[in-house]
Parts: sequence; structure tokens; C-alpha cells
Amino acid sequence: MPDVGRKIRELRRAKEWTLDELSSRSGLSAGFLSQVERGLSSLSIVSLERVCNALGVSLSGLLGAGPSTSESVSEPCKVVAASRQWIVRISESAASYRHLTARLPLCPFEVLINEFPAKYHHPQAQHRGEEFGYVLEGTLSLVAGEETHHLDAGDCYFLGPMESHTYSTGGEPARVLVISTEKFLE
Repeated sequence: MPDVGRKIRELRRAKEWTLDELSSRSGLSAGFLSQVERGLSSLSIVSLERVCNALGVSLSGLLGAGPSTSESVSEPCKVVAASRQWIVRISESAASYRHLTARLPLCPFEVLINEFPAKYHHPQAQHRGEEFGYVLEGTLSLVAGEETHHLDAGDCYFLGPMESHTYSTGGEPARVLVISTEKFLE
């Protein structure tokens, strides 16, 4: 997977934009974007999508996570073997995302298994789509708006569009099945 910060800097410079220009187009601070470009900070999927939209590039294209030309889907796929599912890790982020629906182009929603290490804190996010989550393993602390919820394995949650949220793990890793009506990794 390419160095995301370096790739963002290359795309920004190719457009002859300053960090301030990318900042105003993405809604992220120039200081934060500078840290991302230098590999000192990493982006959440939601923030990365904002940068990709600003730069006019697809998220999977930037991450190099899409199928190769020889793997392009000519007919709708119905089954995706575990060995063909994309594992996405953004920069040096400790979290990873198993993209279950990447090779199912007709699927109207996106399904991921988010894998968070112990003592992980996901940056605050909000997105246009609805999100359903089911904790497969571990525990998760979900902050949605002003409310904090402690979720154990087997618990689930729902977030509406543009609902501000963040989550974190305690002393053990967590795996969360996430279904979203917004496709982040197309």
C-alpha cells in the first residue's frame, strides 16, 4: 500500500495547491494535513474521503486497494473468498479495515470489519450515510453526540447521517462489523 501522506502531497503539488488550498477544499486544518503528508499523523477513513474528494481521486485509487486490471469485474460477483477481500490500513494507523463488499459492485451498502487494537481512539467523524455496528469481539466505547455508550461483544449501535461520533477501545482489541449506506472505499 502506498505511503498515503506522500501520495496526497504528490497529488496536491500536481494541482499546484498550497496546504491552505487543500485545507479549504477538504475542511481539514493545514497543520493537520502537513502532519499527514510528513507521516506524523494518520487520517480516518472519513477524513481521507474528504481529502480524496477535494483532490478528485477515488479513495481506493489513492490507497491502491482496488482490483488490478486482470481482476476487474466484468459480471456482478456474488461470492468473495476471504483471500480476495481487501485489508485496508491507512498510513501508520493501528486500525485496519477488512472490506467485505469491495468486489460486490452491485451491493447497495458497504460492509467492513473494523479491527481496533487495545487503547485505540478513533478520531471524531461524521458522514452522510447511516452506520450500523455490531461488536464481534472485545469492548467498544462509543461517543455519539453527547452520549457515551459502553458496548460489549454482541451489542450493536446505529448512527444517523451526519451524527458526530468517535469510538475507543480499552485494554483489549475490538472487532466491529460495520454496515454503512455511504461507500467510502469504492
